[in-house]
Amino acid sequence: MAGAPVGGCVFDPFGGSGTTLEVALENNRECTIIEMGSQYVEIAKRRTATVQPNLIF
Repeated sequence: MAGAPVGGCVFDPFGGSGTTLEVALENNRECTIIEMGSQYVEIAKRRTATVQPNLIF
């Protein structure tokens, strides 16, 4: 089926503000990001809250 998400898993070892996570979730893919900076974790939480509100960080 054209245009249908294919699924899959994305790994981003430098998660930053969560752009990769946001795009992966919008495309129905699982995503694991690693981020050491707490300020970036908070940004990623806010950024992805509208895509998947119950996401566990």
